[in-house]
Amino acid sequence: MQMIEFIGYLGSLAAASCSLPQLIKMFRTKQVRDVSIWWGIILMFATICWIIYGLANHLMPVIVCNVVILVQAILLVVLKMKWSKS
Repeated sequence: MQMIEFIGYLGSLAAASCSLPQLIKMFRTKQVRDVSIWWGIILMFATICWIIYGLANHLMPVIVCNVVILVQAILLVVLKMKWSKS
Protein backbone atom coordinates (compact mmCIF):
# COMPACT_ATOMS: atom_id res chain seq x y z
CA MET A 1 0.00 0.00 0.00
CA GLN A 2 1.35 3.40 -0.97
CA MET A 3 1.51 6.23 1.55
CA ILE A 4 -1.13 8.30 -0.26
CA GLU A 5 -3.54 5.36 -0.21
CA PHE A 6 -2.88 4.93 3.51
CA ILE A 7 -3.71 8.62 4.04
CA GLY A 8 -6.94 8.09 2.09
CA TYR A 9 -7.94 5.21 4.35
CA LEU A 10 -6.96 7.20 7.44
CA GLY A 11 -9.18 10.09 6.32
CA SER A 12 -11.96 7.64 5.57
CA LEU A 13 -11.70 6.16 9.04
CA ALA A 14 -11.87 9.61 10.61
CA ALA A 15 -14.88 10.62 8.50
CA ALA A 16 -16.67 7.35 9.18
CA SER A 17 -16.18 7.85 12.93
CA CYS A 18 -17.97 11.21 13.03
CA SER A 19 -21.48 9.80 13.59
CA LEU A 20 -20.45 7.22 16.18
CA PRO A 21 -20.64 9.50 19.25
CA GLN A 22 -24.18 10.53 18.28
CA LEU A 23 -25.26 6.94 17.67
CA ILE A 24 -23.76 5.78 20.96
CA LYS A 25 -25.56 8.56 22.82
CA MET A 26 -28.82 7.67 21.09
CA PHE A 27 -28.50 4.01 22.10
CA ARG A 28 -27.68 4.88 25.71
CA THR A 29 -30.35 7.54 26.27
CA LYS A 30 -32.98 6.67 23.65
CA GLN A 31 -33.28 10.46 23.25
CA VAL A 32 -33.63 11.56 19.62
CA ARG A 33 -35.51 14.84 19.94
CA ASP A 34 -32.50 16.99 19.00
CA VAL A 35 -31.45 14.83 16.05
CA SER A 36 -32.61 16.12 12.68
CA ILE A 37 -34.11 13.45 10.45
CA TRP A 38 -33.40 15.69 7.44
CA TRP A 39 -29.70 15.69 8.31
CA GLY A 40 -29.74 11.88 8.16
CA ILE A 41 -31.67 11.81 4.88
CA ILE A 42 -29.36 14.34 3.23
CA LEU A 43 -26.34 12.43 4.55
CA MET A 44 -27.70 9.21 3.02
CA PHE A 45 -28.16 10.94 -0.36
CA ALA A 46 -24.65 12.42 -0.22
CA THR A 47 -23.02 9.11 0.67
CA ILE A 48 -24.87 7.30 -2.12
CA CYS A 49 -23.52 9.91 -4.56
CA TRP A 50 -20.00 9.42 -3.17
CA ILE A 51 -20.30 5.63 -3.44
CA ILE A 52 -21.32 5.92 -7.08
CA TYR A 53 -18.41 8.29 -7.71
CA GLY A 54 -15.98 5.98 -5.93
CA LEU A 55 -17.20 2.95 -7.87
CA ALA A 56 -16.93 4.79 -11.19
CA ASN A 57 -13.36 5.86 -10.43
CA HIS A 58 -12.24 2.73 -8.54
CA LEU A 59 -11.46 4.74 -5.39
CA MET A 60 -11.59 2.16 -2.62
CA PRO A 61 -11.06 4.56 0.33
CA VAL A 62 -14.03 6.64 -0.89
CA ILE A 63 -16.20 3.55 -1.32
CA VAL A 64 -15.35 2.01 2.07
CA CYS A 65 -15.77 5.26 3.98
CA ASN A 66 -19.11 6.09 2.46
CA VAL A 67 -20.55 2.61 2.83
CA VAL A 68 -19.77 2.81 6.56
CA ILE A 69 -21.27 6.31 6.79
CA LEU A 70 -24.36 5.18 4.85
CA VAL A 71 -24.97 2.33 7.30
CA GLN A 72 -24.63 4.77 10.21
CA ALA A 73 -26.98 7.29 8.56
CA ILE A 74 -29.60 4.62 7.90
CA LEU A 75 -29.36 3.49 11.52
CA LEU A 76 -29.66 7.08 12.73
CA VAL A 77 -32.81 7.70 10.64
CA VAL A 78 -34.38 4.38 11.67
CA LEU A 79 -33.73 5.06 15.36
CA LYS A 80 -35.05 8.61 15.00
CA MET A 81 -38.28 7.31 13.47
CA LYS A 82 -38.60 4.47 16.01
CA TRP A 83 -37.85 6.40 19.18
CA SER A 84 -39.64 9.63 18.17
CA LYS A 85 -42.94 7.76 18.42
CA SER A 86 -42.24 6.33 21.88
